[in-house]
Amino acid sequence: MKKYGAGPIKWGMRAGAMTGGLLFLAFGILPGFSLGGYAAIMILKKLFGGPLEPTIFTRLVVASGMTAGILSSFAACVGAGAIFGASAGWCLDRTGSGVFAANEADEKKEIKEFA
Repeated sequence: MKKYGAGPIKWGMRAGAMTGGLLFLAFGILPGFSLGGYAAIMILKKLFGGPLEPTIFTRLVVASGMTAGILSSFAACVGAGAIFGASAGWCLDRTGSGVFAANEADEKKEIKEFA
């Protein structure tokens, strides 16, 4: 069985990662902002105790918390999409269905014709 450079597993991983990125754009940015900012505020409250004053340091920490929340949300969406897509590509590769199986069947037929 000939393995292709861009087989179904790689194609599935790429398609899943792109789908995860689109889902992040649709549903992941806002929770990343809100949860990251909330986590930064809670950490600052625990460190300094009591209510926070709106200083430059506080604003920078909250902005970095929002950035970390967005990046972690992006990594989770793209990573989960890539894993799901790779597993779907693996299933298609093992069942022998799809475009790649048809190409492989054509190659086997050509080899039999020339033999």
